[in-house]
Amino acid sequence: MVSWLRRSKSSWRIVCSPTISWLLQRLMMRSGSGDNMQIQLDSLEELDEVYEEVEENQAYFRGRISSSGMSFNIPSPSSEGRRESGSYRLPWMRSSHEMAQALSMEERCDIAAAETNLNKEQMNIYRQESERILDELQAAYDEAELRIGEIRRDVADFHREVIVEASERGTETASSEHVLKFLQQKVRKTRSNTEKLRERNATLQGNIAKTEAALEIKKDLSDVLHAVDFDQLAIQKQQLEARLRDRENEVFRLKRENLKTEKALEKTHSQLRVLFEEYNVIKATLLERQPQLHRVREDTAKAIALKRKMQESLQQFMKERESSSGEKKPTAMEYLDLKKRVAILQQKSHAMQMKVGVADLTATQLGVKLCKAIKACKE
Repeated sequence: MVSWLRRSKSSWRIVCSPTISWLLQRLMMRSGSGDNMQIQLDSLEELDEVYEEVEENQAYFRGRISSSGMSFNIPSPSSEGRRESGSYRLPWMRSSHEMAQALSMEERCDIAAAETNLNKEQMNIYRQESERILDELQAAYDEAELRIGEIRRDVADFHREVIVEASERGTETASSEHVLKFLQQKVRKTRSNTEKLRERNATLQGNIAKTEAALEIKKDLSDVLHAVDFDQLAIQKQQLEARLRDRENEVFRLKRENLKTEKALEKTHSQLRVLFEEYNVIKATLLERQPQLHRVREDTAKAIALKRKMQESLQQFMKERESSSGEKKPTAMEYLDLKKRVAILQQKSHAMQMKVGVADLTATQLGVKLCKAIKACKE
């Protein structure tokens, strides 16, 4: 009994505090209907009754202990339990401060963490309930705004059609005929709106029925489908997959050809670049060799002129020799000297002919290369 009182006292001291009114307000806020509120109020009344019973039991035991005259001068085994008065109290008779001092730091942290988590859960619950209540209040507010707008329009219509007409006739009160006419118009308008809504509802019901019938027909058709249809669909699927594979292969082939074309184009560009560089080199070489070619041509012309002169001299010498056949013949030394001079002239003529041939061949090769380079540049 004492242990139960100890637990009940420590728990009810936390729960049953002067915040009963606050708990009541919270329960009223969280209540969704009148029945739930009545159940929660009944639970609160039972809670108060239990709390009062616990308080009476505690007062009874305190009276029994005080009337028995027990001193409880039992020394505590620890230094913390010793007081200056030398008295010792049971754990359930200690205050909350003394019980808090008896707890370790880890236990206090665990209790604080548990209380924090509990408070967070309660806050989340309160937040959700508050959001739900706020949504309900917002919906009610919007509905009230719509209703207020309708009432204002009705009041404005009544004022325009009845009150203003009565004021125009010079009377302060409206006639019952105008009021009845206005009410009949409102009733007719309401009935027409009701009929429109009924027609719309009937149309929607018919559409729903048609949709359900079509759905039932589709279900029946799906049940009627035979395995042959599925085989045909499978065959069509295979055909489409084969066509798709062919198209993919064609696309891959075109991609490969495109890559080959790009590579060939790059190769052609590189070759054209090389040919253009060779053309520039040949052109520069021709420009550099123009003076040399000019000198070769001059040397060739000189050699030809010298050859012509030598031929003329030889012919003249032969004529003179024939004309002077009766005269004294040249000596052997003169003949050898003349033969030596002829050999030297023949060597010079041969060298000149070789130079002229080399110059012609070089000019021909340079011309051919120049023509090829010009054609490549034009292409």
